[in-house]
Amino acid sequence: MVKKAPEVEDGTISAKDGSLDILNADTVTFYIAAATDYNAKEPLKPLPQEYAGQLCRKQLEQAMQRPYDDLFESHIAEHQRLFGRVQMELGSSQISSMPTDQRLEAVKNGGDDAVLKRSAKNCGRWC
Repeated sequence: MVKKAPEVEDGTISAKDGSLDILNADTVTFYIAAATDYNAKEPLKPLPQEYAGQLCRKQLEQAMQRPYDDLFESHIAEHQRLFGRVQMELGSSQISSMPTDQRLEAVKNGGDDAVLKRSAKNCGRWC
């Protein structure tokens, strides 16, 4: 299993009794990987449980060998690639200058607010 303490810039880090204490750090970098047993080729046949652990170990090993700035830039590029796949144009509305709570109330009362719908859709993608 891949294990590495978080990288701490200035400050100190210690582990005791199942807790991690980070004191006076300017920056803390955690390396995290996650995987499931989902089988994209055959969704009804999960992958062996060991697969997720092996995949995470591989991803962590690769990530920890790269400089942080490189990881960050590739993360942003991948996010933008995925987030930018969808565009939704619903026009604009004078109602868009109203506070959100008033806009939500108007929609609840039968009003239409295409811009609010687009905002809600985008929030669902990254909130």
